[in-house]
Amino acid sequence: MSLKTKILLIIIILAAIFLRFYNLKYIEFNFDQAANPLLAEQIIKHGPLPQNCLLSSVGVCNPFFFPYLLVPPLLISPDPLFLTGFIALINVFAVLLLFFFVKKFFNETAALISAALLAVNPWAIIFSRTIWQQNVLIFFTILFFGFLFNFAFDNKKTHLIWAFLFLGIVSQLHQLGIILGLILLVCLIIFRKNVIFKNLLIGFLLCLLLYLPFIAFEIKNDWFSFENIIPYSQSPAQLHTTALIYPFQMIGTGGLNYTFGTNYQNFLNTTLNWPIVNAFFIIIFVVGLVFLAWQRQPKYLILLAWFFLLPLALILSKTPIYPHYFIIGIPVGFIIIGILFSKLITNNWKYFFLAFLVFLVLYQAIISFSYLKFPTNRQCVLGNHSQPYIYKLENIKKILATDEKDFAKIHQQSCACPICVPLTTQYILEKVIKK
Repeated sequence: MSLKTKILLIIIILAAIFLRFYNLKYIEFNFDQAANPLLAEQIIKHGPLPQNCLLSSVGVCNPFFFPYLLVPPLLISPDPLFLTGFIALINVFAVLLLFFFVKKFFNETAALISAALLAVNPWAIIFSRTIWQQNVLIFFTILFFGFLFNFAFDNKKTHLIWAFLFLGIVSQLHQLGIILGLILLVCLIIFRKNVIFKNLLIGFLLCLLLYLPFIAFEIKNDWFSFENIIPYSQSPAQLHTTALIYPFQMIGTGGLNYTFGTNYQNFLNTTLNWPIVNAFFIIIFVVGLVFLAWQRQPKYLILLAWFFLLPLALILSKTPIYPHYFIIGIPVGFIIIGILFSKLITNNWKYFFLAFLVFLVLYQAIISFSYLKFPTNRQCVLGNHSQPYIYKLENIKKILATDEKDFAKIHQQSCACPICVPLTTQYILEKVIKK
């Protein structure tokens, strides 16, 4: 690695750190952000099997990898800011991990570009600053593909074991992660000469082992999730064109009304709002998709499958579609753009494309910084974000200073948003203020 590359990588990582830790006290803190640490606390107090579960959008229990992941930082502090910092730190390492993955299997220039885009992309930052299981998906998804590529293209046969392990983790963080198993299956067929039965068996058993707490919980609770999945499976599927829209929006800065709700226009008034730039992102990305498809190299085809499997699987869905369903695909979008630009900046138009790339990265960085600044003077941010954590905490402290002891009144008076659940008030009282 050249000195120039090391300097650029340091700048990228510093940008990733800044954008994931800046104004951390204004984070989203809703039901899941309080419930996940409480599940982890149950593991600490009552043993390895959680006593309760969080339900997914289809009515089944989320498996328990994420609560186990929260146990080490929770042993240090239950403060939501500390736990969120832990999630943010994992996502900083995801940027570094992406760089080394792309550098190894593609090229150094593409690695720098994809890491830079992941470091500053507003969607990547939104999904790295809350205590939510999906918010560590990028890190573990890159690990899965890293070991899968090592197995397929670097002849590291034992890395199949680790690919299975991280498939188990990704699918526990979001059930849609199991779709990556199709890519693993195809690789097993295409690269069967690298398959050793012992490694296949160990990998499968490790993946299954990760699910043992979930299976034990289901047995203990009379197969609760399996009973709930029956009515879901019998419900009619509907056409959701947003499944094809969200993944392209998340390459750029579109669709942020998911976070801001009816405050979205107010947010746009505080930052750059150039729709043509998002159009350029989509055009560039589509060109990258076409380029990879035209080359028909196995590595490129796996990248295309990584991006397209989720949207195609969700076009017909029984539940509404949300942006966080596509977190798994965020890194591959930037890899594809990185590969394309690494080719473009080697021709006679090198400096034009290089300047254009810097502009795109800076544009996303500015949008992300504006996103981090927006909640600082608002007791309530509508949309998915809701009341910033620090205002909720300060309101509760002010109410307690009046000697108010009635929980219902403390909760009601501390809320500044329509979305405000009692569990968040309870968590702050018991775990932060310790009342």
